Amino acid sequence: IEHPTLAQFQAAIPILAYTIFVPTCIGYPGQMIGQRYTGATLGSLILSLEAVFATMFGAALLGESMSVREIAGSVIIFAAVIIAQVEKKPKEDR
Repeated sequence: IEHPTLAQFQAAIPILAYTIFVPTCIGYPGQMIGQRYTGATLGSLILSLEAVFATMFGAALLGESMSVREIAGSVIIFAAVIIAQVEKKPKEDR
């Protein structure tokens, strides 16, 4: 069982403030503005890549590493989004 102290909580205040305010004040408005200029299908596909972008930025900015399973999952999600965007050519009637 942990016994946090007031000093530990005070040290965490900047991290908590960042976690609370940056996504709320920058992320959500940015998402709403971006969705205004895309269609519903494309918007939902882009938003489904949230986990892929989170892992990419975590690796690039924080030095986090991914297991082979996590990399494979990211590749599968990314490939599925790309495949969903490819338009099928209509079949020609003979």
